Amino acid sequence: MATSGSYNWSVTRNDLIEQAFRKIGALGDHEAVTVDSNKLNVGIAAINPVLRSLAAKGMPLWAMVKLTVPFSHFTSTTPVTFGPSMTMATSYRVLKVVHAVRTDTQPTLDLDIPMTILPYTEYESLSVKGQTGTPLHVYHNPGNYTGTLNVWPLPDANQITYGEMHLWVHREYQDFDASTDEPDFPKEYTEAFIYALAYHLAPNYGLPPSDRGALKADRDALIKEIEGFGVEEGSFKIQPRMY
Repeated sequence: MATSGSYNWSVTRNDLIEQAFRKIGALGDHEAVTVDSNKLNVGIAAINPVLRSLAAKGMPLWAMVKLTVPFSHFTSTTPVTFGPSMTMATSYRVLKVVHAVRTDTQPTLDLDIPMTILPYTEYESLSVKGQTGTPLHVYHNPGNYTGTLNVWPLPDANQITYGEMHLWVHREYQDFDASTDEPDFPKEYTEAFIYALAYHLAPNYGLPPSDRGALKADRDALIKEIEGFGVEEGSFKIQPRMY
């Protein structure tokens, strides 16, 4: 038996739109979406909102990024802005901070100490926001367009000189802009995304409610199948507390 020996199959933005329209019977089997500019424009308008809605289900491993944040940014209780063209500049919006570590870069130390990621209420309950010392906690607010970061306590002179945070964050998906753009997610997610896009388009093209229900069931089943694909492998340990 001969195999191809290749692993280069891919789809583009227009391929996804085309296949989604076929799922709802709005495009013939041999009809290209590019011949109908109205349908193509509807698909272009829908594809990025669908992409963003799926991000709300959580971002798996391939969308996790490690960032280094110098403590020299944190000189007052004013939050440090976080995102495109901000004080902490990233090309993407950070959706969630999942892990934080404080590092002392003094040549004789070079220590990595985990920091606690606090929710809003716990951060606001901390006393004396202007207190300085060794940062123990970090609070991230993703915001609508620009996120912010706070640490507590604020870094003292030694931490400003020698300290920094390492953050592991979930970034947003890259947009579909051009017709030839490929998805910013693994190929295993392609079919689930096509069904999600088809379900989004279905009401505009007269698909009966019963058929939309079946389409939704197919979409949900496909998403459930792939949700475990992008999670990290590892063991989970439980140990009793000794009093």
